[in-house]
Amino acid sequence: RDKRGGLVGSEMCIRDSLDTDDILNQESFAIFPNPAKNSFKLNKAVESVSIFDITGKKIVNFKGEFRKGHVFNISELSRGMYIVNVKSDYTTISKQLIIN
Repeated sequence: RDKRGGLVGSEMCIRDSLDTDDILNQESFAIFPNPAKNSFKLNKAVESVSIFDITGKKIVNFKGEFRKGHVFNISELSRGMYIVNVKSDYTTISKQLIIN
């Protein structure tokens, strides 16, 4: 945690309300494969996925109802490190994604 009590690292969970299930979902949420090449999948159903570069600029936004295992095409993105921001219900989860 940082000086203000915020989370520090490559994962962050922001909630409208604190719920044990949300915390467990954060712990079990995964992007695969990671590193990725042309696409990636999520192990949870989500409502939207946004990809940001390391400067915080939004690069890609996927909106809709995505089932567990949906394939997200990232073949247009350059090699590097990105942050994937996923929204589902009242939870937002951010994870690091490496593209080779």
